[in-house]
Amino acid sequence: MRAFTGADPVRLPDRNLTTILTLLDTPMGSEAPVTLTSWDLAFLESLYSSSASTYAPGQRGEIQAGMRRALERPSNGEGHH
Repeated sequence: MRAFTGADPVRLPDRNLTTILTLLDTPMGSEAPVTLTSWDLAFLESLYSSSASTYAPGQRGEIQAGMRRALERPSNGEGHH
């Protein structure tokens, strides 16, 4: 995921965030995600649906808004008819 997105987990504002990005930095014996988390999926979906022709601040805003919508969606399909 780091290679495909250029994301650096050191730059995450919330260091306690559960994300596959921190897998390589997880100390031996510590709990680590074994697959993409809901945050990771929201990030990837938002990144790849954002406009590549937008300046970086605008693209970050698009990604942030997309992630907020994705993470606020009910995960079990409730609310979708």
